Amino acid sequence: MYLNFVAYLASCVTPFEFLLMFQSCQPLVHVLYHKANELVRQCMLTSIKPEFVPDKEGRDLYAFTCEDSKNWLDNGKMAVGRGTNRALKSVTESKQREIRLAIKTTAIYLQQHFRITNPILRDLQCLRQLQGKNHLVEQQLHDCVNN
Repeated sequence: MYLNFVAYLASCVTPFEFLLMFQSCQPLVHVLYHKANELVRQCMLTSIKPEFVPDKEGRDLYAFTCEDSKNWLDNGKMAVGRGTNRALKSVTESKQREIRLAIKTTAIYLQQHFRITNPILRDLQCLRQLQGKNHLVEQQLHDCVNN
């Protein structure tokens, strides 16, 4: 079962796409707020009922409590891959709690350590509209980030 869970985690493209995106040479500060919120939301959605998190962003996402068990998906419905869900049915309740705790701990860590409430990153999203329209703006943004 642990191998199924690890295989599922390895197949998750969201965290890896997030990391790869920011290894580019161009400045991407204008998408950081959105992408950080998206990553935290995706992590939460593996074990939280979708109706509680769908459009939350920034302070609302930060304030959401992952600890409340009424917000959790049932063990068989967690978004951890079909193989892991099948395997969860055959393990003890304590092992199921361990997996849920690992997912919940990851979500809480991201929620608290990513800058999803940072007003500067939120406001820098306005630069997204300028990207590609004006080479001078792109160059100034690049110079600002690199200095």
